[in-house]
Formats: sequence, C-alpha cells, structure tokens
Amino acid sequence: MLQIEVATSGRTSFSGAIMEPPSLTDYLATHHGVLTRAQALSLGVTAGQIKRRLRTGAWLRVGPSVYRIATSPATWEADARAAALSVRGLVSHRSALRLWQVDGYDRAAAIHVSTSRGRRATGPAGASVHRSTSLNAADGRQIAGIPVTGIERSVLDTAAMAANAELESLLDAVLRQRLTTLMALNQALDSYGTQGRAGAGRLRQLLAERNASSRPPDSVFNRRVGQLLIRSGLPAPCYEYEVRADRRLIGRVDLAYPAVKIAIECDSARWHHSRRAFEADPRRKNNLLLAGFQVLAFTWDDYTNHPGALVTTVRTALANAR
Repeated sequence: MLQIEVATSGRTSFSGAIMEPPSLTDYLATHHGVLTRAQALSLGVTAGQIKRRLRTGAWLRVGPSVYRIATSPATWEADARAAALSVRGLVSHRSALRLWQVDGYDRAAAIHVSTSRGRRATGPAGASVHRSTSLNAADGRQIAGIPVTGIERSVLDTAAMAANAELESLLDAVLRQRLTTLMALNQALDSYGTQGRAGAGRLRQLLAERNASSRPPDSVFNRRVGQLLIRSGLPAPCYEYEVRADRRLIGRVDLAYPAVKIAIECDSARWHHSRRAFEADPRRKNNLLLAGFQVLAFTWDDYTNHPGALVTTVRTALANAR
C-alpha cells in the first residue's frame, strides 16, 4: 500500500455494543469508523474477533478486507476512505478536491480513487477506479484520516475530465486559496509528463497564460463574466484590479480595462464575502467615479438570462472610451 504523509486529521464519534480496546476506539474515531484487516490486527484485534464481529453485524464488510463499524455514521467521508483502502490507493480527481476544500467542490458526490496500474482490487459499487503508472508514494497525503492525492496531482487528474471553463475556475480557486502556486503546478506537469495524459496540454496552456503577479478572480461569477467577454471577441479584462489615486487605494474592482478607465462590477449578494461588503459597494463605486472610472454593474441575472445585452454594453463602453 502507498505510504502517506499525514496533513490533518478528523474525528468521528460513535458508540457500539462491543467494547473495543482504547487504541482501536481512538483510531476509529479519527478514521470515520473504517479500517482494514491489517490495521485491526496491528491494533490488537485477533482474526477470531474480526470474524465474530462480522458474523454478529457489529462490523460491516465494505471492501476486500475493509470494514466499517456498524454504529459509525454512514458518511461520504467514510465511503471515500473505504473506497481508497479497498484498492490500496488514494482518493483522487474531484473527490480529492472536495477533501482539500477547494471552492466549488464541496458537493462533489461521486467518489474517485486512483491506484497503481496492475492491481486487481475492485472498488466498492459506485466508486470510479483509475489505474495509473505514475502513482507513487510522493503523491499521498492524509486529510481527516482519508488517504488522498496531493493538491497538484488532484488538479492534474481533474484536468482530464474537466471542460475549459471548469479547469480555469479550478485554477482560480486553488491559487486564490493559496493551496498551491503556479510554479508548483508547472513542476507537477513536468514531473508527471504530458505525453498521452488527457487534459495536460490544456492545463499547461492555461498556466502559460497566467503570471505570478496576476490576481485570480475572487469568485466564479467574475471569471465567467470575463470568459463571456473574451468568447465574444472583446479584449481580456484584468481581474481584481486595484484603482489608486495619488498612491491611495480607492478600491478593487472585479474586472477592469485600466487603459480606458472602465470598471466592471459583478453585483450579487451570493458572490460577496459578507453583507457588510455588499452594502459598502455603492460608496466604493462613488469613489471610482470620482477617480475618473466609468463603472458598469451586472447581476447574475444579466449573465445567465441576458448575456448578449451584457456584451453589447461593454462593447459600447469600450468603443465610446476609445
């Protein structure tokens, strides 16, 4: 089995009719009530005791030599750990992004696991098993007691199944949350190689379009509006642009065309960090106007139901400014 490096741990509370040894109880509480036969033996449970617990229903078999305590909560995390242990691998792809708490992946329900090519172990029903020739010990981390691929490997794996819009939003999220860096992502691409790896070419292209000093958008909404403008043939806007007057920060705008002093604000309480920030926006917009910026404001409804009108407004503003 892959050796994994411990990053963080979580705790699951449960109780049962069988009194387990303290060391086993502590282990189960921090590993979602799921363990392998080898782990149980190492914690002092005998083969006969394992057989009895399975026969009485105190333990449930959830994979080849993988068990879950019957009284422990049946959670997504428990299923993900069981799937990884069943194939002696790691939770991966979008499932790994959920464990890394990447924005936009908190509800990724499907379970993906990766294991070394050649292993014949079958994952639990409903889990997608990916076999890789490049999976090694250096890929492994542990989050809340669950073996998982590192963040760079998780992004690279997800690139194989993600459309361009999702992949660009994913890069925004991991960079904005400071889970990784452009350098680390490029190094991962170089390490794993791009020949024959689905999505690697698109990922490398998107990384090449960025630079270390540029800010990723603060929300998916901001990125989608920018993508809409680019697809419509307009110049690429700057994201999270800081407007200054006499070296004093006036405000940061969602998107901007600084050369012609056009600021674009994506207004929606859904995409603002707090109600206080949402209410402060009108005052900030007044300051931007005084600094000479034309401010265009669009809502989520504008983007979803009136994208053509949104693009026309920006195109007209750019033409007038020039």
